[in-house]
Amino acid sequence: MLFFVILNLIFGGIYYLIGGLANVGAGFADHFFFSIHTLATVGYGHVFPQSVLANTVAALEIILGLFFVVTQ
Repeated sequence: MLFFVILNLIFGGIYYLIGGLANVGAGFADHFFFSIHTLATVGYGHVFPQSVLANTVAALEIILGLFFVVTQ
């Protein structure tokens, strides 16, 4: 569980720095929770990647999330 939290903190920080997400606030929390949704492949709801860079990071995180589930 600690690995999952740390990974989401890292990806949340990346999203926070690069931007490119629709319907997020200025704070870190929305970016962190977007990362949780992406890594767990739950779905986005009203927040989604808008830029090419944010879509690329989301795609990499989804692949990592799938590997995370498969290896458990």
